[in-house]
Amino acid sequence: MTLARVNVPALLALWARGVDALVRADDASPTDADQPAELDLVAVRHEIAQRLRQRPASAETRDLLREFDDAFRAVTVESDVCAHGEDAAAAAGWTRRREWYFWRTRRAGHAAPAPTDSESSPERH
Repeated sequence: MTLARVNVPALLALWARGVDALVRADDASPTDADQPAELDLVAVRHEIAQRLRQRPASAETRDLLREFDDAFRAVTVESDVCAHGEDAAAAAGWTRRREWYFWRTRRAGHAAPAPTDSESSPERH
């Protein structure tokens, strides 16, 4: 099954579940079988972003997404490189601002400051 066949509420639930697992995880290796693969998780977030660009979501959905995005930012740090590589990012037209989730990596220890307004989700309408 591909993510294209999953509806937005289900994608949001997948994003929430994956982010929650990252938040609750201790310093286990990201390759542990019981931990979500970060690239799989951000693929879900990317699919959500693509859908919301085609059809805006309700305020409730945007609020939930913002909450999960903030939690994801709290357990990750900004990276200098795209998770898929700079060549892939350029070929796909991804930008650090719009596809911010591709430029994040796990934070060691998961202690994070509160997100700033400049890190707000681009899907806010």
